[in-house]
Amino acid sequence: MINYIILLTVHWFADFALQTHWQAANKSKNNIALTRHVLVYTACIGAASFVIFAPWENHTGLNWLGFVWLNFVLHFITDNITSRITSRLFMGQFDTFQIVVAPSLYGPIYPPQTETRIVMKRDFNPHYFFVVIGLDQLIHQVTLAITMGIMT
Repeated sequence: MINYIILLTVHWFADFALQTHWQAANKSKNNIALTRHVLVYTACIGAASFVIFAPWENHTGLNWLGFVWLNFVLHFITDNITSRITSRLFMGQFDTFQIVVAPSLYGPIYPPQTETRIVMKRDFNPHYFFVVIGLDQLIHQVTLAITMGIMT
């Protein structure tokens, strides 16, 4: 039980705290960002699980390698799907429009300048976005539990 709690703690740290803004913002559309995120995640899970699957616990290195490899693949597949869904749910909550820039204190601007503004829709409902984030985390937690059960 304590080993699973350790893995969940490392999972949170690796999946959230160590994920860069660039990875989070781009993993839904850029496999390099997704791969970098999953590699960092896997390195952390691998380091933590090495203690759990240590040779002195009557496990072979294959248990540990299998656990790490399986979690790399399953985390990549899960994030590849859920990040695309959450990206659509989140980005669909914004409107863009053009505005004419107000004249300066020194007179009007010629030719008139425009800016693009992005505004969150008034009826923004983040419910399904967070439902998918929660589902993503549930899948990761179940994946860790099952792969830990298989490999130990």
